[in-house]
Amino acid sequence: MIDYACFKHKGNAENYCDEVFLAESPCFTVAVFCGKEEYINTLSCSFQLSEILKDATEDNKLEDICSTLDRKIPEEIEYLILRIDPDLHVDTLRRGGVLAWIVNNGEMMTLPNGIYGLKEGDMLVCAVKNFYSSLTNEGMLADALISSDCNEWMDYLVRRVSDKTELLCGNLSAVCIRV
Repeated sequence: MIDYACFKHKGNAENYCDEVFLAESPCFTVAVFCGKEEYINTLSCSFQLSEILKDATEDNKLEDICSTLDRKIPEEIEYLILRIDPDLHVDTLRRGGVLAWIVNNGEMMTLPNGIYGLKEGDMLVCAVKNFYSSLTNEGMLADALISSDCNEWMDYLVRRVSDKTELLCGNLSAVCIRV
């Protein structure tokens, strides 16, 4: 079973332009989309992202899904898509500054693009730059190690962001995951 928590906040931006997409079947899928206020069509971009992911099957390769996205949304739009299969393999593709980190064996590292083997108990956080720019790897790791679940980990991370920015740093989107 996969535990997760999601955080979405418009910060001091006029509009919330990001999107977070979660699906649990056929694979556990997370997409974090970083919208841009200067694009009037940001909402249509996030709608296209949601529709493409919703229609994807387990047989669709992540590269094919991302190629479809790349044809349909502006080049400057940033996103990360992550899929976890039942065998605990995570396939990740990102474009731009949306990143994912993994906590395993008491260490924190950036999750690379491509396929990576997870172990039960591994924890992941996916976030837009406004969210993670106020965090350190050490802080994220410390919070993960003392958290009993993803909601608690997200609360700690949001508290760290709030302590530095009072959540006034533009759109904030993040997802914590524990396998």
